[in-house]
Amino acid sequence: MDSFMRWFRRLGIPLVGLLFYMALVIVYPQTEPGDPAWNSLSPQNGAALSMGVILAYLTFETGVLLSRYLDRHVAWAQRPLRRVALQMGLQTAIALLFTLGAAWLYIYICDYDTAAEPVRFVELLPLLLVGLFTAFLLSGTYIGASFFSYWQVEAQAREEATADAAQARLHALQQQLDPHFLFNTLSTLTAVIEADPVRAVTFVERMATVYRYVLQHRHASRVPLHAELHLVRAYLFLLQTRYPEGLAVEICVSEEQQAHQVLPMVVQLLVENAVKHNRIEADEPLRIRIRTEDQWLVVENNRQPLAYPAASTGVGLRNVARRYEAAGATAPVHVESTSDCYRVRLPLLTHPNGSIGKGERFV
Repeated sequence: MDSFMRWFRRLGIPLVGLLFYMALVIVYPQTEPGDPAWNSLSPQNGAALSMGVILAYLTFETGVLLSRYLDRHVAWAQRPLRRVALQMGLQTAIALLFTLGAAWLYIYICDYDTAAEPVRFVELLPLLLVGLFTAFLLSGTYIGASFFSYWQVEAQAREEATADAAQARLHALQQQLDPHFLFNTLSTLTAVIEADPVRAVTFVERMATVYRYVLQHRHASRVPLHAELHLVRAYLFLLQTRYPEGLAVEICVSEEQQAHQVLPMVVQLLVENAVKHNRIEADEPLRIRIRTEDQWLVVENNRQPLAYPAASTGVGLRNVARRYEAAGATAPVHVESTSDCYRVRLPLLTHPNGSIGKGERFV
């Protein structure tokens, strides 16, 4: 876009000014004996040619400023047709004002408006038509270049978002298979086998559920919410076995809302982060709540910072936001953090074909 602007300012605008001058030759043929020929090097012709080039520059540069203003208020992505209509209409009106002002200046310099032969407004109409043609040519050129530049940026952003989403999915899988998680789980299992063999059997089943989910959905772009909640309940059983007191979890999601879709392993990641960054004590329980609110899935917990906070780079949450963006979510992921509460809002997704659909049942 920058190279195009430099080229057009150096070559394109002077050519448009020359076209303006040639159009004047057509609409104002030399019929009076005293008028200089259009192909002569008279002061009048030099003024007309200069006026054409100056008008072209003024029209183009005001179009650039107008486009930058509209980029902030009427973006291409939101209302493309309204954007074109506004920019063309406003730039044309400005160009006509410039043309009318330049015409009166030209008439004054060349002393065409005399008491004997006053210039009538109707005589300026052909000039205004030439100005209108110039405005459409310049605004159309800049609008086309601006939209092409926007399209290129959007295409590059989509490619980057897709690549980030692929990397985020890999990162999410690596987190799920984290050796520390496996080590802690097996350590808990060892203790449970000795204390409660029956519960140990259930513990192994829930552990298998977690890893089965990872294997089944490692290539999925999105999953039904009921499948993700099934994983979360299995994961919570492992956590509550490890922390028998001090961890309170509430899941309030209706059957209807469970038919929506989410990205795989995202809810589990948020639960894991809550456990990782907060104290879990019997007299000060960590309360995690998973609920729906309109078209959002909300995961929230009370804040009980550790005395020695665990290291956090924020990569996990950034990856979640990028994955939702790449998945075409209608709204971004929202994060609210106060001294008492940490809340993440995930937009509920629909099936790629536009329906909600119940999808497969995970077991």
